Amino acid sequence: MTLQYVEALRYYIELESALGDPDRVERYREAESRAVNAVRKLCWNDNYGLIADTPAQKHYSQHANILGVWLDVISREKQQDVLKKILSATDPGFSPSGSVPIPEMTSATYYFRFYLARALDHAGLGDKYLDLLGP
Repeated sequence: MTLQYVEALRYYIELESALGDPDRVERYREAESRAVNAVRKLCWNDNYGLIADTPAQKHYSQHANILGVWLDVISREKQQDVLKKILSATDPGFSPSGSVPIPEMTSATYYFRFYLARALDHAGLGDKYLDLLGP
């Protein structure tokens, strides 16, 4: 939910920047920064190299990691590896680099694969889009 909040704040910032309320833009930027930093601090798992769904880090999903890539909450240099990791269990042709274990995770729903396509393109893996059309 926090990652969806980050995306919404970014749209609010864009809208307010265009329509001219600098005070709201600043408040939204501060809220967006706090939310991004909280996800990075509380949900990023260094052992797996993935974002967990909650700070307890007991559950993982493709959803959270897709949004983490799409929104640059996950650093650019880690984005391709994250996508390959989360897709290795569900989509043929994806294999993660290295030998880090991948936790069990919830697969993206069909509608959420729209965001997956955006994240792949964003991370420079847009050429893999056709490989994902099977479902």
